[in-house]
Amino acid sequence: MRVRIIQPLIPHYRLTLFRKLSQIPDLQLVVSASRSLPWVRNLQSVDAGEHWQDLNHQAVRINGTPFVWQKNMELPSSFTKGDVLVLCGELRYLSNYFLLLEAKRRGVGLVWWTHAFGFNGRITHSARISMARLCDVTLLYLNAEKQAYISHGLRPQNVFAAQNAIDQSPIKEARKAWSTERLVQFLQEQELGGCKMLLYCGRLGDADRLALGIQALAELIRDDTSYRFVFIGEGECRDSLLNLSDQLGVRDHVRFLGAIYDQNLLAPWFLTAQSFVFPRSLGLSVFHAFGYGLPVITHNNLCRHTPEIHALQDGYNGLLFKDGDASDLAAKIRLVTNDRQLRETLSGSALRTVQEEYNMDIMARNFRDALEKAHCLSLRHK
Repeated sequence: MRVRIIQPLIPHYRLTLFRKLSQIPDLQLVVSASRSLPWVRNLQSVDAGEHWQDLNHQAVRINGTPFVWQKNMELPSSFTKGDVLVLCGELRYLSNYFLLLEAKRRGVGLVWWTHAFGFNGRITHSARISMARLCDVTLLYLNAEKQAYISHGLRPQNVFAAQNAIDQSPIKEARKAWSTERLVQFLQEQELGGCKMLLYCGRLGDADRLALGIQALAELIRDDTSYRFVFIGEGECRDSLLNLSDQLGVRDHVRFLGAIYDQNLLAPWFLTAQSFVFPRSLGLSVFHAFGYGLPVITHNNLCRHTPEIHALQDGYNGLLFKDGDASDLAAKIRLVTNDRQLRETLSGSALRTVQEEYNMDIMARNFRDALEKAHCLSLRHK
């Protein structure tokens, strides 16, 4: 079975998945993508020089519109029945539609790899459903999304869920490297001994929502000055958050560390924080926090999150606060930081979530199952 997966880019968090797929016996994999998206700063594919990588497809915006064309993105001339083409759910990539038509003409198996939920409105959702109907198999991000597509008339046996995940191996190794004694020393060096640390790790975007974290902090320190909020990441709203911290008188309780990518440098912050506070749209970061056993606190407007929000269960491995309500966010933070038993319960559940439900072995297996289904269906094409 020959498989070609079309992607905008090959991000680092997908490398492990593609490597696992490339090692499946009797499966010949190629992942075709662009090296970069020039209109998005610092966003490019990871070029690991591996045999399954094909990055020679320059991405260009079409006449200043949001639509994109990936150059030289063609279906191999030898592709036919039994082979499988996986198209990503990026509706703006017009070159994908030509690939789809050519694949259907030749009887190639088609997999539509997409998420069911998003915050782009009904038109986009309807377009995704229409694309799913044109393909043999729909591969969604999470099990929680499947029923939404099945309810639109798609055959349940042709709808799969990858159970999106990140590679937890680097996190496991980093955790081993930081003993209790070393973490105590780290806190002393950072002058954080005895503090209640809140952690955000991600892009500093969506200023209004991140500002909720600063506003909640201001409310918390009125009664308890031991709170500290650490922000890891870069983005356009860093200065506005700094200004807000000054305005609310909490500047001494906030730290902005900039972007950190080395897991060994990230580990002590995750291991000494008491909660992972994410007031904006939550994605794969939830699995990063869960890998360290860190409870996640985010808002309850589920349609403003990516599909990964369904891995968070309120009261099981994290807490949800009322969207836009800084006081409720402060209340949820106070609950976790002041109730050690609750925090340990949430922490244990967070670890179980990534160990038992969302990991790369499960994701690769589910992906393989979807590919095999498309392979079998394509052999029946007239």
